[in-house]
Amino acid sequence: MQGQLDSNVYSLMQTGTPYKSYIKTVVSKVYVTVINPFSREPEGRILEGIPHKDESCIVDIWNEMEDVFFKRMNKRHFETGILSEYKRSNVPQAKSPNEITDDEIVELLNSKFLSLQSKINKMTSVAPIFRFINKAKELEKSQRIINFLEGKLAELQALEYENLGEK
Repeated sequence: MQGQLDSNVYSLMQTGTPYKSYIKTVVSKVYVTVINPFSREPEGRILEGIPHKDESCIVDIWNEMEDVFFKRMNKRHFETGILSEYKRSNVPQAKSPNEITDDEIVELLNSKFLSLQSKINKMTSVAPIFRFINKAKELEKSQRIINFLEGKLAELQALEYENLGEK
């Protein structure tokens, strides 16, 4: 079947209904490895744009074999919450706590400390925390806020380090 497109995959592509879809949850660019459904060869793809607003944040998987490959090759992204499964529907998806725009970061940094603390404590990835720290320093926020953010960053990095040691 090398070099040939499976008839079931072709049918799914024509109806626009993928086997599964995945979306990046962060605003930054994300590199993923997928199987090209036409050539059946692995290829790299960069997901970019704003999640849940841009179609370029979503990768479609057309069959079970591609899905297994995609999950294995991008395992770290799933563990850190950078990628999550996406259901295509008219009903809006619940946002990941790690998914946040620059405007939302500024709004939270300018809000009450408890609101900021509540949102930060729900995060499970270091990427958005780095963004918070950089924006807090740029906005010249208090040392209390910066210390809190750096503490959360250290906590998440320690968890990631422990998880790497278990594998």
